[in-house]
Amino acid sequence: MIGSVQAAGCISTTIAGALKAELNLAQNLVTNHRTNLALDTYNAMLIEISTLSSRHLIASTCGVGGISFSPALVLATDIRGLMAGLRTK
Repeated sequence: MIGSVQAAGCISTTIAGALKAELNLAQNLVTNHRTNLALDTYNAMLIEISTLSSRHLIASTCGVGGISFSPALVLATDIRGLMAGLRTK
């Protein structure tokens, strides 16, 4: 999802790179059965996305194909879905 939001011009390459690195870290933690640390990493990402959005470093709205959306909400929802998947295992 990060790449799609970046491709739409909603976040900069730098922010997308940082979020991708954090996402990779969390996924590596999951792979290594470090679920609690992965959840902590996802929580940190949620805080970071909220902060970036409040500082207008993530667009408040963005459009793709005539559909408007909140990039921060889309990213946060995706991360929460990943977190929910870990909590049900």
